[in-house]
Amino acid sequence: MRIVLLFCTVAAITAAVVYALIPSRAAKLVNEPMPETRGGAEVVTSQGGGSAEAPKTTGETASRSDSGENGSAAAASADAPSGSSASAGVAGNAAASPPIKGHPAPGDPAPDRDVPQRSGSRDAALEHELRKMLNDGDFAKFFPAAEKAVAAAPPDSEARAHLGQILTDGRNLAWLRGKWRRLEPVHRVVNGDNLSSLARRHHTTVYCIKAGNKLKSSSIMIGQKLTLVPGPWRVTVAKKARLLTLYRRREGGETIFAVFSIGIGRNDSTPTGKFVLSHRRLHPVYRDPQGRVFACGDARNPLGEAFLALALPENPAKPYRGYGIHGTTDNASVGRSVSHGCVRMRNEDVKMLYSLLPPATPVEITD
Repeated sequence: MRIVLLFCTVAAITAAVVYALIPSRAAKLVNEPMPETRGGAEVVTSQGGGSAEAPKTTGETASRSDSGENGSAAAASADAPSGSSASAGVAGNAAASPPIKGHPAPGDPAPDRDVPQRSGSRDAALEHELRKMLNDGDFAKFFPAAEKAVAAAPPDSEARAHLGQILTDGRNLAWLRGKWRRLEPVHRVVNGDNLSSLARRHHTTVYCIKAGNKLKSSSIMIGQKLTLVPGPWRVTVAKKARLLTLYRRREGGETIFAVFSIGIGRNDSTPTGKFVLSHRRLHPVYRDPQGRVFACGDARNPLGEAFLALALPENPAKPYRGYGIHGTTDNASVGRSVSHGCVRMRNEDVKMLYSLLPPATPVEITD
C-alpha cells in the first residue's frame, strides 16, 4: 500500500513538472506571428513589432518601361505601358488599362493634329533632280550633291525631311547593289588586327564589317582587304519636326549621312538633352510589365528589329531610365507621338543605325 501511494505521488509530481515545461497550444498561438491584410498584400507582423511584406506582384519594372533593357536580352519598353503606378498589378487592385498602340490616350493630340511641325516647304525641282541622279545609278555624283542639298535645308524643315529621305534611299540602294565599296576606304589586314580592334579604331561596328564584306566568321587573314564604313558619328533628334539626322565626320569635315522620320513619346515624354548610345540589341526580346516575354517579330513586341539604349555621357554603361531608339511593328506610328518616351523608327532604318553606330556615339535630343 505504501509503495502504491509513493508511486502515485511521484507520478503526480512528474506530470506537474512536464505540464509546466511544455507550453499550451493557446500560449503557443499568442507567440506566433499573425498574418494580416494590408493594401491587398499579405503582411506578416513579427513579434518585435516590425513587419515583412510577403512577395507581391507589381506592374513596376527594373527600369523605365519604353525599351529599357536591364542588361539582359529581355527588355521592358517605354512603348509598352509604364509600370510606375504603385497599384498596378498588386493583388486586390485592378491594373490600369494600357493605351491601345497607335491610338491617342487621354491628353494626347487627335490623330489629325498629331503630325510633325516643320518649317518651309518642299523643293520639288531639287527633289526631282536628285531622284534622276539616283535612278541613273551615278552614286559618285549623287552623294555629294544630295549631302550638300540636305545640309543647306534647315534641320526642322520639310525640305530636310524629303531631301534627307532621298539621301537615305541612296545609301540603302548603294548598299544593296554593292556600289558603296567604291566610295568607302579599304583596309588591308596586318598582323595584330582583329574585327574588334578595327571596329574601335574606325568608329564602326563588327556587325558592319562582317555584313559589308560578307564574312561568315570573325576570322580574317593578313593581307585581306576589308571595305569599311568609318565614323566618327553623331545623332541629332528634333522632336517637333520628328526627324533623326545622322552625321559623319571625315577628314574633309562633317557631312550628313542619312535622315529618318521618327515617332516620339506621348505627352512630351521623350527626354531632351545630351546622351550617348549604351548597349545595342539586334532582334530584342521584350518583357512587358506583367512579366510576359515576347520574341522579336511578335506583334506584341514593340521594339522591332533593333534596340539602342541611351545613357548619360557621364555614365555610359548605365542605360538612362530605359529610354532608347528602336524599331517598331507598326510603321503607322512613325511620325506620331504614341510611345512612352522612346524614339521609334522603321525597322530598315533602325537596322542601319545598329549596323553603323558603336557604343558611346553621341545623341542629342532637342525640342
